[in-house]
Amino acid sequence: MSVTELFPIVVDSNGDLPRLIEPALPGTPEQIVPWRGDKIEEAVQRASILAGTPIGHLPAQLRAEVEYRLRQERPSLLHHEDLCTLVEDLLIELGHPRVALAHSRERARRIALREVEAARQFPVLDQPELVPAELLADIRARVAFARLGLRLVLDEDRLMERLLRSVSLDLSPSERRETIILNAKSLLDLDADSRFFSARILLTFIIRRNPSLGGD
Repeated sequence: MSVTELFPIVVDSNGDLPRLIEPALPGTPEQIVPWRGDKIEEAVQRASILAGTPIGHLPAQLRAEVEYRLRQERPSLLHHEDLCTLVEDLLIELGHPRVALAHSRERARRIALREVEAARQFPVLDQPELVPAELLADIRARVAFARLGLRLVLDEDRLMERLLRSVSLDLSPSERRETIILNAKSLLDLDADSRFFSARILLTFIIRRNPSLGGD
């Protein structure tokens, strides 16, 4: 029995399926592209391989489930990240949590790679006047410690930028501290080494105090 017989919802006509808002490099405009259901199958197949689980008919099944849901909801546009979330939710719903986790990690890795490419093409201008000099030195020391022995997707400057995002002179010391901690937690899902990096940064806030960051 063919895959199309098993999952007849996978059809050639995409007229009732949404167009996709494709991810773009940070700082560049997003693009709207036609629906490509085969991309779902490719992503699920890749996630199954990364998870070390049998592939079987899962890629076609996921595509069928996604397209069935979207035909019911009938959105005209769908952001790529929302589609990825739907894929992961359905994988869990269908009893494939390891594949969902692998898909999520690959998604986070691609986001990080886009940020790295954006940094190369569109360098972010440093704005040291927005961050106290003492805080810059303090965070750079924490980053140097947390990077030891790790192979990270982001370089030191990009890590500093991520950790100091939304931190400015307008914030109180305790607000700066909480903002940096939240920024560090946002790195947990990039990859295994980034999780170690994030955990070490969080650890430094337990064992090392700084008046410019508040805390007891």
